[in-house]
Amino acid sequence: MKRKFLALCIAALAVTATGVSVIAKTSTENINVSYNNIKIVVDGKTVSTDTEPFIYNGTTYLPVRAVGEALGKEVNWDSATNTVYLGSTTASTPTNTQTSTAINKVIYDENNLKVTYNGLSVDEYGDINVDLTLENNTGTNYSFQVREFSVNGFMFDPIFSCDVGSGKKAVDGIYLPDWDLSDIGISSVAQINDIEFSFHIYETDTWDTFVDTDLISIGF
Repeated sequence: MKRKFLALCIAALAVTATGVSVIAKTSTENINVSYNNIKIVVDGKTVSTDTEPFIYNGTTYLPVRAVGEALGKEVNWDSATNTVYLGSTTASTPTNTQTSTAINKVIYDENNLKVTYNGLSVDEYGDINVDLTLENNTGTNYSFQVREFSVNGFMFDPIFSCDVGSGKKAVDGIYLPDWDLSDIGISSVAQINDIEFSFHIYETDTWDTFVDTDLISIGF
């Protein structure tokens, strides 16, 4: 169904084939838009909106506030600068030198053992994983477990144990079940601000402890 829509200095969230962008109009014009009962689903949950999404010139426009809040972001409008803020209105600088938002970041590299952080992922069931690549460049088989794990300052008991043979690599993830995350008020990746943990590394064949690492912090 097509309707005529009057655009008055609006800022809209545009979803295109190549990603998400924000456009702004500083003029008044009549445009033809299409309403096709478009639904918004975030992490498997349908988002209710007061304003119906529409399509204009092949681009789908979504209400910023509904989408931002569904992603766990505070949404604010600054009329003085005609700016929509999602999340913090100012940029923050990490104070912990171990903190990094970079994907594919080496977070441990000692004793010929290396661990690379590959980002956060969400599986088909909505559970979040902290994706890692673990490398064992020694002549001994080692196993990795995590200790002192916390999310946003809340202690958390994830599921993780990974065996890495001598001279091998492994790709694995620290599994954060959604039912446990919900207990601390987290329902999406966007609500995770930081995680901390240490590795307990031991010889796979003898169970003898090799090393307990220092605390590792990752911020988002």
